[in-house]
Amino acid sequence: MKPPTLYNKLVELYSVKEQPDNESIERCVQNYLHKQHAQKKINNIISQLSCNKQIEKESKKHKNKKALSSYIDSIVLGRIREAGNNSTVMDIDGLDEIKFKSLIKQLIIHFGYKVLYIPPVYSHTIDMIISRDNLKIAVFVIKHEPGFKIKSHTIQKTKYISNMYNCDKLMVFTNAFFSDELKNKETGMNMTLIDRKKLLPLVQDIVDNRRETEKELLIDNMSEGSTLFLEKIIKFPKTKVQVADIGYNHKENEGLSFEGKLFNTGKKPVSNLSLFIKIFDRNDSCTYEKNFPILEGLMDSNQEIAFNVCFEDIPGKNMKNLCRYELRLDYKNVYKI
Repeated sequence: MKPPTLYNKLVELYSVKEQPDNESIERCVQNYLHKQHAQKKINNIISQLSCNKQIEKESKKHKNKKALSSYIDSIVLGRIREAGNNSTVMDIDGLDEIKFKSLIKQLIIHFGYKVLYIPPVYSHTIDMIISRDNLKIAVFVIKHEPGFKIKSHTIQKTKYISNMYNCDKLMVFTNAFFSDELKNKETGMNMTLIDRKKLLPLVQDIVDNRRETEKELLIDNMSEGSTLFLEKIIKFPKTKVQVADIGYNHKENEGLSFEGKLFNTGKKPVSNLSLFIKIFDRNDSCTYEKNFPILEGLMDSNQEIAFNVCFEDIPGKNMKNLCRYELRLDYKNVYKI
């Protein structure tokens, strides 16, 4: 799945502001392009897009979707209150897919997470993006038959999309169960799986208006490990090789290391695979950058490669001034074998 286009971004803008001013539109275009362009080019882009009446039609659909979402939320909150007043167990299987996703949203808010973003209709993989304890988390919700076992391939693409949104973790909620294969990948892929067995006590917690099970059943290791927090940005000049997972670790006298996995989603191999990482300080200046060769030979189609690279030359006193890193992949496409 491709990330949102400039057209999609403008649809979102028009859905918030019925007639956005030129300054808002220009800012939207500049933010999407990620770098400064000549004013003439920006004006040409805005002129072309402004003539597209379809944007206004799509924005109305987006508004209607938001209004429907608010209505569904009110229904689900009513069901939660009703179960609490009657001291009964809430029937999560009786909810349709839309109401079930709304229930998960209420659950996330109940446990102190902030909903940052709910992707619009053109996004079919991530249901929402949330944050807590300086972590940006992608949420994927699966409604299925209660006894169904969800397999790894169902959420594999979701992991890549969470990286496109520059999220640090992935959380998957379901009223069903996960296969053993998927559970074994949970730690390695930096995701948290909440199946039926874990979900039911959480739902009862929100019905009873308590938060006692939070540390036991939601993400319970978010504050552990390094005290260093870096915002993540992954550049996608090419999309054949995806960042399947990435994390960083800082230890005294050992520098700042990055580790993760890369996956070739293309039908042909690639060669000369490398990572280029930039690290920025709080003044938005690039203070450290390095190119790390990962593989000189061929990376075959559907092959996954683990990496572990390190900036060893960062003094410990400079660590607290770092605020974000950018990662870019570089490789050569192979068209003949």
